Amino acid sequence: MARSLSRTQAQQCVRLGIWLSLLGLPLLVLYPATHRMERRELTSSRTWPSTEGTLLELRWECSRVGRREACHPRVAYDYHVPEPRLTPQGIRDVGRTYTGTQVTFGDEELSGREDWDDIVRRYRRGARVGVFYDPHAPGNAVLERRIPAQSTVPLWLAGANVGAGALLLLYGRSLLRRQVG
Repeated sequence: MARSLSRTQAQQCVRLGIWLSLLGLPLLVLYPATHRMERRELTSSRTWPSTEGTLLELRWECSRVGRREACHPRVAYDYHVPEPRLTPQGIRDVGRTYTGTQVTFGDEELSGREDWDDIVRRYRRGARVGVFYDPHAPGNAVLERRIPAQSTVPLWLAGANVGAGALLLLYGRSLLRRQVG
């Protein structure tokens, strides 16, 4: 049998297992919750009305996050939400104009060059665009009613963290039991 570990080393193993598991658990909970929230918004958007807008800005924006550079498409578009009212002069539109900044639900997932190329193919600065808006919150709008494909890397990393933590915890506890017995 391999050289036995001291009680202190076994306790460190248990502590490390607990920390690894606790670090991974929030990601395992937040990742599906975020996806579920986007899905719910997508489902409710099926009944949203559309209007015509004008694309004001279309650019690729990069920012540094630690040592990594994160790039995403950024858009801005104006759109008018009509609100007909009866006035002494007849029916008049007293609606408001809004500025939208979302292409899809989950724009932060649009991070690849191919995503950018697709967006540039579909949209041109100054062009008229179809805009879907929430009738209960007209400032909430998207150009496309869809959710981009999400990377599953964070989910796998979180799962590996929890798994490794659980294994270390069990291993450390078994070592402690052997020492007592």
